[in-house]
Amino acid sequence: MAQKAWAALTRVVSPEGRVGWVQPIGADPRRDFSAESWEVYGTGAFLLAGSEMAKMK
Repeated sequence: MAQKAWAALTRVVSPEGRVGWVQPIGADPRRDFSAESWEVYGTGAFLLAGSEMAKMK
């Protein structure tokens, strides 16, 4: 299950390295976000998840 989630997360990274589809601070969670929706904390969460995946191997 964790591998499938990680695979999905890696697909939201843009060629520039931005993690897309991140809810902006204070935004309505029901709003439609896009690949251009990114925030710096989304990258931090992605890196934290990656470090946990590395520990599993």
